[in-house]
Amino acid sequence: MLFYLKKMWRNLAGGILAATLMISPLYRRAKHDRAKANAIMPLFFHRISKRMFLKCILWLKREGYHFISTEQVLHYLKGTDPIPSQAVWITFDDGWEDNIENVVPIIVKYNIPVTFFISTDPIENGGVFWWSYVSRFGKLVGSNYTIQNIRRISESERQKIVEQLEARFSSQMPREAMTIQQVRSIARLPQVEIGCHTAHHVMMSQCSDQQLEEEIKTSIAKLEGWINKPVKYFSYPDGDYNHRDQEFVQRYGFEIAATTENRMVTRNDNPLALPRFCVRGEGFFCEAKCQMLGIWMPVVMKIEQLMKMEFESEIFFGQLKDIIVELFEFAFAAEIIWKSFIA
Repeated sequence: MLFYLKKMWRNLAGGILAATLMISPLYRRAKHDRAKANAIMPLFFHRISKRMFLKCILWLKREGYHFISTEQVLHYLKGTDPIPSQAVWITFDDGWEDNIENVVPIIVKYNIPVTFFISTDPIENGGVFWWSYVSRFGKLVGSNYTIQNIRRISESERQKIVEQLEARFSSQMPREAMTIQQVRSIARLPQVEIGCHTAHHVMMSQCSDQQLEEEIKTSIAKLEGWINKPVKYFSYPDGDYNHRDQEFVQRYGFEIAATTENRMVTRNDNPLALPRFCVRGEGFFCEAKCQMLGIWMPVVMKIEQLMKMEFESEIFFGQLKDIIVELFEFAFAAEIIWKSFIA
């Protein structure tokens, strides 16, 4: 019950902040700049409801955006092909099972190219992503077992903690990841490309050379064996990577690698470090629009810096309650005053 109350509050707070942004010059300027830019709007999702994804697609179409594939992105970066005006590139990370029902029918209906970056171990071993164990049961085992803390420790330590949680709680966890058969099925669709996302969704910078090599080699072998196609594209889990990690990605022949850096893709970008805007896929659609335009994270990070607090989404939005409400009330009052003035 507490989880759903927190989620409801998070969505409400996010909606209020997004509504405030949408009546600001920042939103209007971003819409104008994205429409005129000779660049690609890169969007990535994890999970999203069918209703929300359809809203995103229809909004992008109404705004005049054209959907392009990862292969087209590569050709654009190489200078071999131009891109259409207002190009948008859509990817999904992890390999969530509900993408099959909520996303695939829509991309087929509207013929939208999408790349799914798959972490292979959850697909074939239990169907649960490691952070789900940590968020639900971590503090029952250790007070420091939070997702944020575990992202910072070595890969060997992370493996031990996750294995401990799996051993105790796997019977209580519903399946989250696609099955092998589902991966094979979507890979046959002309709209779908399958990309690599490591085997265990590791924090790459926390891996030893040997661990990182094993993660990449294993995931490539699994994916190519399942879909009987070469896997040419990669996504850094959590956008976490360094120069060494990029060298490994290059060594294994990936042509494109995606990060979580919040900006547009330009022709001068390194193909092995492409930025993307994260679209959360929950809450109010006004928040999704701000995220698709790339204005959400810069504003959130600026507020975080002003408040000088550690960023963790649930805590963050709880602590932001008062300031967001005040901002919204101020913006609403300012709009009324302005309309009265120009009337």
